[in-house]
Amino acid sequence: MKNTKSISIVILLLAIGVSIAWGINKKYNISEAITEGVAIEDYQPKTIDATEESAQENIADKENFDEFFSHFMYDTAFQLERVVFPLEFVHLDYENDYEVVSTAIKKADWAHQRFYANQQAYPALYNNYDMKLEDTNERLFAWRGVDNGIYTAYYFKRIEGKWYLTKWEDLST
Repeated sequence: MKNTKSISIVILLLAIGVSIAWGINKKYNISEAITEGVAIEDYQPKTIDATEESAQENIADKENFDEFFSHFMYDTAFQLERVVFPLEFVHLDYENDYEVVSTAIKKADWAHQRFYANQQAYPALYNNYDMKLEDTNERLFAWRGVDNGIYTAYYFKRIEGKWYLTKWEDLST
């Protein structure tokens, strides 16, 4: 009986010790201090402020441009949904000495743009060796001809996490 009482006290003390250690680790994240090689008494736990937490949550809400663009090229109905109408259209007025003019395209006048949908390859340029574009809310798709006068640009903007075509320029001669 005395042995059972002693064992119960030891188990109770172990449980209390584990609970205290777990609470201290939770509050000060001692395991993080250890992995960072910092003395526990010098460790300053990292905190995430509300704006950083919000930014982390918003990353998941942002649509991937490559996935969007693939869908945008092939799906006519999707493309209509993702163009901001009336769409600003900047082009040359061939009848007025190639003056640059800006007009608006209405939804009813939109013609599906296929971009490089029927091609077997497409050029890709990146601003780093990881082949990843910086996460910005703007993208520009452009056709530049080689000695043929082609000069077209499509401006995309991410609005509330989704990509939209917001402007089209065709200054081809």
